Amino acid sequence: MLETIHNSGNFQFLYTAMLFSNPTASAYMFANYNTGYTPTVYFDGGHSVFVGGSSVQSNYTSRILTASTRAVSPLKLAVKLNFISTSQLSVEYFVKTSNEAPPVPAQVTGASLVRTDQVHTYVADILDTEGDLIFCRWIFDKDDTTAWYGPYQSGDTSMVSHSWPVRGNYDVSVQTKDYWDIQPTGSTPLVVQAYLCGDANDTGTLNISDAVFIINYIFGGGAAPSPEISGDSNCTGSVNISDAVYLINFIFGGGTAPCFSCP
Repeated sequence: MLETIHNSGNFQFLYTAMLFSNPTASAYMFANYNTGYTPTVYFDGGHSVFVGGSSVQSNYTSRILTASTRAVSPLKLAVKLNFISTSQLSVEYFVKTSNEAPPVPAQVTGASLVRTDQVHTYVADILDTEGDLIFCRWIFDKDDTTAWYGPYQSGDTSMVSHSWPVRGNYDVSVQTKDYWDIQPTGSTPLVVQAYLCGDANDTGTLNISDAVFIINYIFGGGAAPSPEISGDSNCTGSVNISDAVYLINFIFGGGTAPCFSCP
């Protein structure tokens, strides 16, 4: 009867029927569902059941129509593959009917004042309120790496090392997503100021004017380097006349570069 209804074209549905040409499946159905004695039709995954064969189409079509009107949540399926060895592969399936995006990550932690070309490590907490596996992407001054790291368990941390070759202010943030690819906005940016060591007047280059700037700051009441640590060219922890001498020796005497020996 289901085949007749399906072939009529009046109802759109899919159905499967027991074929006794498959003895293993037949034995299972016979033992567990009693199909050998009483024909049974399960509609919409078992939400409705009709027991006993019938030549009356409405016994089937009414249940098909009811199934078509039932609200069904979209099914979300994700697959995780792990290579165990060159000849073994494990497969994990994750199935959900609903999902929420991970919460907006907390601000990342790490140094906010750095020298140019100095490598620093930044840390982000990776969380998901539903306990899903999480991926994260690091974003440096709105120029994301495009690479997603993970997956992480909720509660893990992600760490990345980064440096800036040019002085300036930069934003560091992280964005997360779960297996279902739902992404919240990125975390509140951590503003990082990268300075050029010895560039006391903040012009982006090292020359005699930086030494003059330091001398004027120390003896003439001039403005302080910005940030002040940028004037500490010899890494003593303070800005004084020795930093100006260090710069002059570097520029005119072939001495080592500012912050060459800094940790």
